[in-house]
Amino acid sequence: MPIYLVRHGETHWNRRHRLQGIRDLPLNRVGLRQARGLAERFRRLPIGSIVTSPLLRARHTALEIRGARPWAVVVEHDLREIDHGSWTGMTMAEIRERHAEELLVWRRDPERFQPRTGEPLQAVYRRSTRVLRRVLPLGRAQSVVMVSHGAVNALLLCSVFGLPIARLWDFPQPNGSVYVLGSNGREINRVECLGHG
Repeated sequence: MPIYLVRHGETHWNRRHRLQGIRDLPLNRVGLRQARGLAERFRRLPIGSIVTSPLLRARHTALEIRGARPWAVVVEHDLREIDHGSWTGMTMAEIRERHAEELLVWRRDPERFQPRTGEPLQAVYRRSTRVLRRVLPLGRAQSVVMVSHGAVNALLLCSVFGLPIARLWDFPQPNGSVYVLGSNGREINRVECLGHG
């Protein structure tokens, strides 16, 4: 049974290209529409449970997907977005202006990037892949929806493909996008991108 890897719907900061990190922001109107589109996409599928990041934008997306259906919604703290530390709330242009050298390392050699504040990618990789390992056995009996964030999902895809975390930029995900991870309950044996919700 597949595991559906979902990025939450859009927020106002997504629209303004501001890094949100662990800032707890709600969906905007577009994000709510995306979440409802995801709910329609999953409506006829045999979903057993939804696992979600604790952050509001992901939880709201998860609850919209569930709707009135009897699917369990489980909050997994380890699926929260990367903590961007002092970069939180800044656009990439602002970061480039104030932290040019750090940004260069973040973009070109993210495995080596050690933020002065916030969380290194290696820590996000470790905690998010722990969740995937816990969810994987559920795939023997039911489909699972995992609602998370751009960096977290990209790192999970690096794990699935056996790639170094430096390849996370290979997996851009618009808000409301879905990856299908085919599973036999022990390992991921197929990956497909479904695009927007």
